[in-house]
Amino acid sequence: METLWKMVFYILNFTVYLFLIWWVVNKYLVATMAAASLEYWIFFFVIILLAVSSVGYWVAHYFWNSGYWGMFFKNMGIFLLALFVLVNKEVIETGSSDFCKRGKVFEWYMGISSPKYYSIVNIKTELLYPNGSKTVYDEYIYANSDWGNAQRSIGSSDKQEIPTKLHAKWLSYREGENGQLYEGTFDLPYDMILNLFRNGYIYQYTDSEIVKDEYTGISVGLAPGGVVALWVSGSHRRVQVGCWIADKLSADDELFASWGGQKKRVERLRSTDSYDNIPDHIKNKPIGQWEKYNQTYPYRYNVSFVDSEPESLLIETHYYNGERFQSGIDDTVIRSKACPKKITLIWKKGDDEYFACIQFEETYLFRSFEQMVVAPSFELCFAVNKGSNFIDCFLQGDGKRIELPDEYRKIKIFRNHKMVYGNYSQEGIEFWGEGYLY
Repeated sequence: METLWKMVFYILNFTVYLFLIWWVVNKYLVATMAAASLEYWIFFFVIILLAVSSVGYWVAHYFWNSGYWGMFFKNMGIFLLALFVLVNKEVIETGSSDFCKRGKVFEWYMGISSPKYYSIVNIKTELLYPNGSKTVYDEYIYANSDWGNAQRSIGSSDKQEIPTKLHAKWLSYREGENGQLYEGTFDLPYDMILNLFRNGYIYQYTDSEIVKDEYTGISVGLAPGGVVALWVSGSHRRVQVGCWIADKLSADDELFASWGGQKKRVERLRSTDSYDNIPDHIKNKPIGQWEKYNQTYPYRYNVSFVDSEPESLLIETHYYNGERFQSGIDDTVIRSKACPKKITLIWKKGDDEYFACIQFEETYLFRSFEQMVVAPSFELCFAVNKGSNFIDCFLQGDGKRIELPDEYRKIKIFRNHKMVYGNYSQEGIEFWGEGYLY
């Protein structure tokens, strides 16, 4: 009978021990450990159990030859461990960050993007996670953002898992007479996204300083034609990790019953849309254009100066597929990448700092890039004149050269924050209007 009571006592004691450790960790360390893999949890419990139990039993048996005293010491160890965690929870959370990055939990926010001038109504966007849970983002109007640039951050940036699936349903209300509904569910490239968050990225902060940074956001892009894109972003970089096509849906008057049906809803949206009267060359952009933006080309930048090389040079590029890179390193290496939408050059000569924004007319730029694909690789060249107040632009590769003349580009050049050149006001230059010069 005594043996039976001992067994019950040991089982209850062990159960209480596990529950206490679970409660402390779940309540105070859930932000950094709750979603860690099962192997880490097992390792954590086993190590604590062996450490506390073995030390307690060893002390009791050595001094008093008593198993009950051993149990007492084990329980005291559990109490002190819990007290230590409670008192030092902030230190433990900070110290556990590297451990947790080997798991699957990161700080990130969610955003939704639509192309400028092509507003949408997000009816429902859902992110689904490996544990079966999901985050739902309900109806909201997205307008006047730029493709890839999330207009609105949704939710907090607390530590959370990486999603495995995306479901989106939205109304593209600038399409057709009554707008167009789209819906689709897509498998996300989980391993690719996970590796980006784990490894972060490096960028050239100054000519001599290279900085390592982390990705902090996931953005969903919803465009005409049912195009759905996903980007992972940080302060100085945005990388596209996937692009899909959603299914077209028939008009759904029941969905918009409170507005008098889908047609009435679209009419109301357009009547309050400040971009309803935009020019036709912007309004009538081909529906398949956002798919075309994902086409990549093997090229690099070649920035040259007539008089002398600058002391420093930084390049920032916004690409048509929504990506963004800020680095003098990446942009001067030949790699396959999308067409550049807006390019910023920053250089320094002596006491003067220069800042140039360059944007090309979209149709002409894409046509020129297509003509260069016969070459194994090519360069997008920027030749800065002696006074650093004009930039000649052209493509070259494999003995071929295509000029990007003044009538197909907009350029602003600043010296020490004062503009020294700008052709952005020239008549006859028409752009589809997604990009802008600042």
